[in-house]
Amino acid sequence: MTTSIVPVDLFRARYYELLTFPAYRPLLRGAPSTRIAIGLMEEGKPAGLGLAEIIDGGEVAVRSIYVAAPLRRRGHGAALLAAVERCAREAGLAKLSAVWMSGLETSDAFEHMLDRQGWEPSHLRMHVLTSDLESIDKSRWLSRVKPEPGFEIFSWTELTAAEREALFERQARDPIAHDVWPFSSSAPIEPHSSVGVRRGGEVVGWVVNHPYDADTVRFTCSYMYGELQGRALLVAAYAESINRCRAAGITKAIWAIPVQFPRMIAFSRRHLVPYATSLTETRGSAKRLDGVG
Repeated sequence: MTTSIVPVDLFRARYYELLTFPAYRPLLRGAPSTRIAIGLMEEGKPAGLGLAEIIDGGEVAVRSIYVAAPLRRRGHGAALLAAVERCAREAGLAKLSAVWMSGLETSDAFEHMLDRQGWEPSHLRMHVLTSDLESIDKSRWLSRVKPEPGFEIFSWTELTAAEREALFERQARDPIAHDVWPFSSSAPIEPHSSVGVRRGGEVVGWVVNHPYDADTVRFTCSYMYGELQGRALLVAAYAESINRCRAAGITKAIWAIPVQFPRMIAFSRRHLVPYATSLTETRGSAKRLDGVG
């Protein structure tokens, strides 16, 4: 059995699409300047993929490491990860990071692989819950909570160029966390359920989502600025977003709640957890590339 590690260029990308999550396939097909893609070949056929996204500040976010089941436990995953790191070093990038779901069959093996390659100890990043529309339809807030007078909920696809520029200017002055910034991912958003909140012509909040699979949306990031936190506006935005899922044929949802936002955790415990079909968490780790940057 012959295996080899090879770079995945745009021509070869289509042969590796099924070896990563649907949400990351646009990244795999995207511009080479935005990603590092390393393939595992077995007898001339794709059998594994290491995929990472190059993000602002010289950071490389490892999005997925996959090896076909018959080839696992042979060091191929570690080889893919090492190849991603090597490419990052050659490109002069300064940091690797990774986030993964705990409790999966492969979670412990992935964390052990990071430890062997000198990554930092893992830490809790997000609480993750899943639900379906049938369960969450039982909630009273879904139909009762409306935006306050003076506020408008709009489709995120209608965000104007001027509004986008104003958000980036505000981010430069007073940055918010990467996990809740609506432009943190290069993947196409889910257009039907992603919404923003305006007040007096200014965008003051959002619920921005991404497709997970054909039936499921991932509520990627939500936020309300400043004094608007803790009010019912975020609940109203979530209600509008969930209600818009139906028209798109979406029947399931995943929420990821960053642990550094206690108000969001309190919101999820009150409004989402009672209707969840499963609860888990994500963990994260990073590795500084010595001598780079």
